[in-house]
Amino acid sequence: MREYVIKGQKNYVYEYVDEIPVGLPINSDWRSSGIGEWVTADDGCVIQILRAGEMLHRKKKVRYVGTCTGTFILLVDTAIISIQLRNVRTLLPKKPCLQNTWRMGYLHKKRI
Repeated sequence: MREYVIKGQKNYVYEYVDEIPVGLPINSDWRSSGIGEWVTADDGCVIQILRAGEMLHRKKKVRYVGTCTGTFILLVDTAIISIQLRNVRTLLPKKPCLQNTWRMGYLHKKRI
């Protein structure tokens, strides 16, 4: 279990099944989840949705969700991960492949 503090409040990321509290409802589809719901991230961890809404991205209205690790656009080719970015308001890039590397605190994806 990892713990992140956002705006003075502790937020948890559960990495293993035995860490998850008993009776915690978990939604497997994070794109259809609302604020306060616990979801399974694409990397297998369980994380809570802290904010959701609409915004302009490249001159188009898009929906997004925010967690304690970052902000994610609700597109088919966007992945939600449980590794915290330096700025949690930063939008993650689309997922071209599986291997991730870190440079200067931001997630960059490499082609394998």
